[in-house]
Amino acid sequence: MPVRRSRLRLRLVLGAVVVVAVAAAGGVAYARTGNSPRFRTAAVTSGSVTSSLDVVGTISSARMATVGFAQSGTVAAVDVAVGAQVTAGQTLAQLDLTSLQAKLTQAQATVAAAQQTLTAAENGQLPTGNGGSTGGSSGAGSASGRSGSAATTVDTAGIKAAQQGVVSAQKAVDQALTSSRTRLAAAGTACGSSSPSSSPSPPPGGAGPTAAPTDPAACLAAETAVLSSENDLAGKQSALSQAQTALSQVLTSASTATTATSTATAATSGSSVSAAQLAQYQAALDADTAAVAVAEQNLGQGTAISPLSGTVVSVSMAVGQSVTGASSAALIAISAPDGYQITATVPTAQIARVQAGQHASVTPDGGNAALSATVTAVAATPGTSGYQVTLGLSASGSSLREGSAAAVRLTTGSAAAATVVPTSAVHTVGSRSVVDVLANGTATPTVVTVGIVGATRTQVLSGLKAGQQVVLADLSSTVTSDSSTSTGTGRGGGLTGGGLTGGGVGAGRGPGGGVGGGARPGG
Repeated sequence: MPVRRSRLRLRLVLGAVVVVAVAAAGGVAYARTGNSPRFRTAAVTSGSVTSSLDVVGTISSARMATVGFAQSGTVAAVDVAVGAQVTAGQTLAQLDLTSLQAKLTQAQATVAAAQQTLTAAENGQLPTGNGGSTGGSSGAGSASGRSGSAATTVDTAGIKAAQQGVVSAQKAVDQALTSSRTRLAAAGTACGSSSPSSSPSPPPGGAGPTAAPTDPAACLAAETAVLSSENDLAGKQSALSQAQTALSQVLTSASTATTATSTATAATSGSSVSAAQLAQYQAALDADTAAVAVAEQNLGQGTAISPLSGTVVSVSMAVGQSVTGASSAALIAISAPDGYQITATVPTAQIARVQAGQHASVTPDGGNAALSATVTAVAATPGTSGYQVTLGLSASGSSLREGSAAAVRLTTGSAAAATVVPTSAVHTVGSRSVVDVLANGTATPTVVTVGIVGATRTQVLSGLKAGQQVVLADLSSTVTSDSSTSTGTGRGGGLTGGGLTGGGVGAGRGPGGGVGGGARPGG
């Protein structure tokens, strides 16, 4: 029968070739080898990406506001006069930003240098002046295969994994230390201490605050937070010590292996990067990155922004005037009979993403329509739970209630016409981001530089080009099913990392029980 023969021939042809089935939405594809799908992939494309931060704020009325500069400098522009009508988020005045911008540029250059040093160290190269010469190789270096008649093998992959363990552990220690110091400072404020210690640990002898706390409950909560952060720091430091020991053992084994033959010994005669040095370089990078965040905040504080919509009633600054930070002599006052603003607390770990002038959408409790708002101020010092951020609302007071809660979505970054991949395709370990690129049926790890990280898409600044296929999931890998602990948003029915949008290589768990293998949460 001709019809049957045609159908049979069609089936044989389809079963003999590699088929890529592309889903209708999102550009997700399945790469098949024979009859079994091996990878779930997505194409590198060009598009827009937006990152946001969700917090909860409190609405309060504000009839009058005075605005100045948190930084010292020379007034470069005053854009309003008495009687002018202004809106929330409008720029009122600005300092000469030359020096603040120069400090930010220098801080960014320092971070770039620190990142380069860390990357070189991970590749077995010591910077000049650290006991070795640049370009030298460690036990993880070129002797990564079989050498000489002894056929000794150096576990390069094991060394890399141990290195990343040290880098990640050191980064966790730095974050825990920052949190501990922040909570200690907040406890000093809450408990009435005039000069809290710079150390995260309390002074010997249990010396207490220098003055009685005005709010004992707040003081107790702050002290509890300090204790919790110290315990967390101790755990992170222990994990770092274990990671350093593991790397040292791997390097020792590699050194023993490479000295088994003269060929391998010659290949590894250069400098060696120890676990302690690697941790030192990561700590330096973390400190320099924190300095960039401070410089960015300082630059933002060189612009005075109106927190309210209202009328300018006084201006006590002029172009060319030298002002000091937080001066009460250089202010602009605004009257707003129906003015409202929102205060929200941003966790310390996220505050570097928030700057004055950023836009936000605000949905009051019980309301359906989102209102427009602008970040007008970021506190210079943290409280117990984080930094207080003030947003100006331009809405009238008819539908707003004093003291009511509101959902706030801050837009922390955006890019248009960017090279983008699904967020779940990016693995971030320590300071390095990697994407698996699929070509000719083989997935190759590729180091990339990421920019804006959105909920579903991530901007890639370098390392990829449009049209390449990136791996979201290896469907042949072993999947652990644990539906009782499913917390992710994927819907993959147990496939690695969840569904089509939340799927892939993230660490989040989808309702189907799939567990991703990467370091970024799925979805």
